[in-house]
Amino acid sequence: MIDISIKNGCKAIVMEVSSQAIYYKRIGKLKFDIACFTNLTEEHLDFHRTMDNYLETKKQLFNKLRNKKISIINSDDKYYKSFINKKNNNILYGLNGEYKINNFKLFINKSIFNLEYNNKVYEINIPLANTYNIYNYMNGLIICNKLGFKIEDIISLSNNIKYPKGRFEIIKYKSNYIIIDYAHTPDGVLNILTNIMNFKHNKIITIIGCGGNRDKTKRNKMGYITCKYSNSVIFTNDNPRYEDEKDIMNDITNNLKFNNYKVIYDRKEAIKKGISLLNKNDILLILGKGHEEYQIIKDKKIYFSDYETVISLTRK
Repeated sequence: MIDISIKNGCKAIVMEVSSQAIYYKRIGKLKFDIACFTNLTEEHLDFHRTMDNYLETKKQLFNKLRNKKISIINSDDKYYKSFINKKNNNILYGLNGEYKINNFKLFINKSIFNLEYNNKVYEINIPLANTYNIYNYMNGLIICNKLGFKIEDIISLSNNIKYPKGRFEIIKYKSNYIIIDYAHTPDGVLNILTNIMNFKHNKIITIIGCGGNRDKTKRNKMGYITCKYSNSVIFTNDNPRYEDEKDIMNDITNNLKFNNYKVIYDRKEAIKKGISLLNKNDILLILGKGHEEYQIIKDKKIYFSDYETVISLTRK
């Protein structure tokens, strides 16, 4: 793929390098000019087993930079020091860093914040909600800036940014918002729920499940987080694969000391119930599958779309 890109005149390639790609050496002998670290959260532990293993694998990417090339690091993440390599040109960003961000103003359809850099202050307005998107945006801004683009020019184009499909995808329904998002880890669920609380609303209703034959240790944590930060919760199926749906649900709900949840295994019925609970100025979150257009049950991939299901139930 890279050879084809070069032949077609491509001069820069941006890629997301997964920890498994690093572990299995899929990136081979590639040398990178810029590497970015956003955060390290509890994910892929069915593969890495421990956070220490996960961390050590991620760090390997920062050993694959060309000499004195750029390492961009989110200094607000607790693991950030582990990614500082003396051989790299380390650039920190966050509440304290070379690129300093502050004065967040969060809305359901945009974020406004200040960037301080080189004794100048820039006000940035992006059509993305939630603080984690501000940090993701900063990665892109710094990359472009270090490639020679002026900050003013980068900011001027920021209104053109759009969410990928299934990432904080908003559907307006009467006075309510229905939001479809791919969040499927404890950190991802915590981030979206705590950010949603910044927006004006009455109730938060959340629909969520956990995948089968994947990390079991995260299930009860996700159940706890969802119940703690939601008014009502519906636990449902999310790619049960070869596991018994009841076993997955037991892992999620085990010892949950909340009475604000119910279980509806059929995901379409769960969404239908969630919509029926909407009253006025409520928010319904449908988490876990995002852009996916299937439900995996044993060896079958059955067509299913959260988005299309919502549209079919609300646009009658």
